[in-house]
Amino acid sequence: MDKEVRFIHDSHVGGCSEMNKKKHDSDPNLKGTLISVLGVGIIIVVMWFAVYGLYVAR
Repeated sequence: MDKEVRFIHDSHVGGCSEMNKKKHDSDPNLKGTLISVLGVGIIIVVMWFAVYGLYVAR
């Protein structure tokens, strides 16, 4: 019985490493996402300073 459990465990570990390897090979390129998020963040910061400038000028 101990050998059966070990065999099942070994086959499960091998299956997981193959899945992780395939997932790693097909990782998406996230450079566009980073640029988009930074662009939106810059727009938000600029709008905050614009509103603050309007408040101070009032």
